[in-house]
Amino acid sequence: MKAIWNLPWVVGGDFNEIRFMFERKGCNRIDSGMKDFGKFCDRHELIDLPMNGAKYTWRSSFSSPNPRLSKIDRFLVWEDHFPTINVSALARPISDHKPIKLSWSYEDWGAPPFRCVAMWFLEASFLSLLKQWWTSFSCSGSASFIMAKKLQLLKEQIKKWNKEVFGRIDRRNEKILADIVVLDQLDDDRTISPSQLATRSNIRLQYEEVADMIYLHWLNKSGAQWFQHGDRNTKYFHKLAKHRRRRNNVVRLRINGSWVEDKAEIKNHIVEHFKSKFERFFSWNELQKTVSFECFLVRKENRG
Repeated sequence: MKAIWNLPWVVGGDFNEIRFMFERKGCNRIDSGMKDFGKFCDRHELIDLPMNGAKYTWRSSFSSPNPRLSKIDRFLVWEDHFPTINVSALARPISDHKPIKLSWSYEDWGAPPFRCVAMWFLEASFLSLLKQWWTSFSCSGSASFIMAKKLQLLKEQIKKWNKEVFGRIDRRNEKILADIVVLDQLDDDRTISPSQLATRSNIRLQYEEVADMIYLHWLNKSGAQWFQHGDRNTKYFHKLAKHRRRRNNVVRLRINGSWVEDKAEIKNHIVEHFKSKFERFFSWNELQKTVSFECFLVRKENRG
């Protein structure tokens, strides 16, 4: 299929076959149809998008007490060019098949949390910059306040450096490859100068450094817990990272017994949930009374 359609595409519908045993209720063996369907998807590197809202999409009968249930309706995509789409099952009033909906939506959950990226440490000047920034901050207060304030200032400085100086690592890689192509063409025409030969050697060293950064970036983003030293299967890490992003995407949430899809309501509910987990269970006065009473007991035990 890659040779025929070198474009991102998606196909969906009733495939009349399952891929795994858990997609059919009561299935206890893998038949030839399942094997062929699985080999077809693997051969063409098709991605079976996960479905929300239902485990099965087909029911043999509404009147039977023990109907046959299977997931035979699905969407398949070639390459993971659709990181923000999701598949959901709809209501089935009459048909023996549940309608499935493919939707694309950009969920804006606010600014992403700050994370220290491991590939930054491959930059030769990064550690010295960290030391320079840390010593340049001047804060007053308690030790814990100074520590927290300096970390806050350091975070803002790193974000600014990452955007203005470090830049997009994929853009740096594209520029390096473009420069190498130009110099290789001069070498093929035998018009390359000694200085350009030295430049090409330096650029190739830069490419190795950038390749290491890209590898480490996608390895961390994929969350892979195993890898062979030197393995640079970044395509595999891309798939893992996008799979994790799709799996961690909160499409809907059950709140007070009902499913909610409004992102603002979901966000507020999550915030209130964790807020209640970390809130104080007694007032500051009660805390002082508790501490004073415990100190009184300690003094009493020491006197006794």
